[in-house]
Amino acid sequence: MKKKFKNTIFLLFAILIIISYLSSCDKRVESNHWIGAWNAASTDFTLFKVKYKNQTIRTIVTSTFRGSKERIKISNEFGIGALEIGEVSFAVVNLDGSINKDLSKEVTFNGNPNVTIGKGTFVWSDPIELEIKNLDKIAVSIYIPKEVKNITGGCGGAEAYFSQEGNFINAIDTHKNFKSISENRIPKVSPFFTAIEVITSKENGSIIAFGDSITTLVWPDYLAKELNSSNIKNLSVIREAIGGNRILHNSESALHGLFGPSGVSRFEKAITDHQGAKYVIVLEGVNDIMHTGPGGPAPKSEIVSKDQIIDGFEKYIELAHKHNLKIYGATIMPFKGYEVYSDELDVKRREVNEWIRSNGKFDGIVDFDKATLDPNNPLRLLPEYDSGDHLHPNDAGGEAMAEVIDLKFFK
Repeated sequence: MKKKFKNTIFLLFAILIIISYLSSCDKRVESNHWIGAWNAASTDFTLFKVKYKNQTIRTIVTSTFRGSKERIKISNEFGIGALEIGEVSFAVVNLDGSINKDLSKEVTFNGNPNVTIGKGTFVWSDPIELEIKNLDKIAVSIYIPKEVKNITGGCGGAEAYFSQEGNFINAIDTHKNFKSISENRIPKVSPFFTAIEVITSKENGSIIAFGDSITTLVWPDYLAKELNSSNIKNLSVIREAIGGNRILHNSESALHGLFGPSGVSRFEKAITDHQGAKYVIVLEGVNDIMHTGPGGPAPKSEIVSKDQIIDGFEKYIELAHKHNLKIYGATIMPFKGYEVYSDELDVKRREVNEWIRSNGKFDGIVDFDKATLDPNNPLRLLPEYDSGDHLHPNDAGGEAMAEVIDLKFFK
């Protein structure tokens, strides 16, 4: 009897150990669920002909998700040599633009403050333990000790600055110690730093905004604000957008890859690189239409028909559904008045839009065309939404675009 009792006790003890082990395994799996809080699609900035040496690059972005453990991605995917990173810091930004010194951490890579990134590659940092909230401004400061000429970076939701000579990763006053990169005749970009991810539970995920230069602008930021104010707390908004990108063709050779690989060649990687991606909104096609227009950068051999553009959208739909994402198609916005506009090109735009609205293959439609056009001249952007070039919307236009997105798509 005593032996039987001891065996029972031993069996119960063994079961408890197994249950505890399985529970810890679940926690380990849970703790490795990273989702994007901010992202910029990597592209080649060689065309800008800039270089950095013994300088600090500070990029300020908005985190679209909360967390207490983060990591960042630094890319040298288009570098022609190794990229040496001296030191990096990660900090919350105060309302006045200064760094919150109580919410600042130095970043490590495999336990080291510095890292060398081989050409054509990227690195993720070690986890950074810092409490951040939805819509917090985050500053990532990277010290570059040795000269770098071929720069990998991304566009979208970023303010980037460069310092005078020296290591300024812990400088509190950004405006005192740095100059805006956009003042150096370069658009607002994010050199080297291309992503923030946070650890969270598995019910949380991301909306991917996939597209071209219009998606590098502010409408994804306003969508994040719309979600936050509507108490939809389980989703971040991240970009996979490249200025000048086309659905069907790679960047024109004269532009040295600045406009990136074609949408159809990068789409699957873009939607599967992010754990927890649940939805994708696609706004593309205007560059396929107008880059072969009068004065456009593409050769006439790359003129595409509306049916070819539609084939590209169908490929996006097929890939999104293959990976269990819902995909929402956005109509192409008007661009009359832009430097390469022609009535013939606009016919193609409207034909593609008609297919987007009526095809029934997307999981839903986002009518950015209707949201931004001038009712008195529907081939043009509403003047209040026009940035001035008659193609890209301003901040008010971006807000109007976000407001027309049906949040029921994400509930």
